Amino acid sequence: MPRYRFDEFILSPRRRVLLRAGREQPLIPRYFDLLVFLIERRRDAVHRRDIFDGVWRDTNGDGVWEQLESMTVPKQRSLCFPVGRDEKQTNCHYLGTCS
Repeated sequence: MPRYRFDEFILSPRRRVLLRAGREQPLIPRYFDLLVFLIERRRDAVHRRDIFDGVWRDTNGDGVWEQLESMTVPKQRSLCFPVGRDEKQTNCHYLGTCS
C-alpha cells in the first residue's frame, strides 16, 4: 500500500498514521478513513454520496450525512494549518467544496 506525501505531510494507510513535519497527527478512525478515501480520489470531484457510501456505508439513517459533514470536513481542513495560525480554514487548498 502506498504512502502519500504532500507538503509537510506523510500519510501511511497501512500504518494508519498521518505525520506532519514528522509528528503524528491524531485522527479518529473515520476521519482517517475519509482522508485516505479523498487522497485516493484526489484528481476527481467526489460526490457526497460516494463519500458516504465509501466511508460510512455501515451508518444508517436520514440526516446522518449533514451531521457528519459538518463535523468531519472542518476537522480535515484544520489539518492544513499550524495550531494558532490566523488564516481562515476555508482557504485550505487540499479540500474544496463544490456546489
